[in-house]
Amino acid sequence: MKVRPWATFTTDLPDDQIEEGPQIVQFAGKSVANAIADVFARLGCEMSEPIYAHEHGWELDILAGKQRRRLWCQVTLIDTYVIVFEQNSWIADLFGRYHEVYLDVLTRLAAALADDARFYDVRWYTSDELHTAALGASQPVEA
Repeated sequence: MKVRPWATFTTDLPDDQIEEGPQIVQFAGKSVANAIADVFARLGCEMSEPIYAHEHGWELDILAGKQRRRLWCQVTLIDTYVIVFEQNSWIADLFGRYHEVYLDVLTRLAAALADDARFYDVRWYTSDELHTAALGASQPVEA
């Protein structure tokens, strides 16, 4: 199984970066993080308000599944928007496999982003593929 937890996309959501002269006071992405939080909520997840991560953008702490497994998402603007969606390391079993809750939410997140008109050109990557000439995949999980 190949899992691609990174995605790039474009959006027409407002650029909410705040600058004072040459200094960035708040990096962009809060409106995008809020929109992605709405997507997670529609998927039945609970999440934090977006957490400011300075030049890394915005983070979401997520609880998913019946046992409320902890997941994490970060939204960053680097030319285009980049998100990474990860499971906390303790969720993976001793063999390093992905937890079924993580794979389920990742797959449903990809479908929801593809169906949401606010997000377009969504492409999924492994960490080795990100920021290369790779075209990315249309789906994050491949058998």
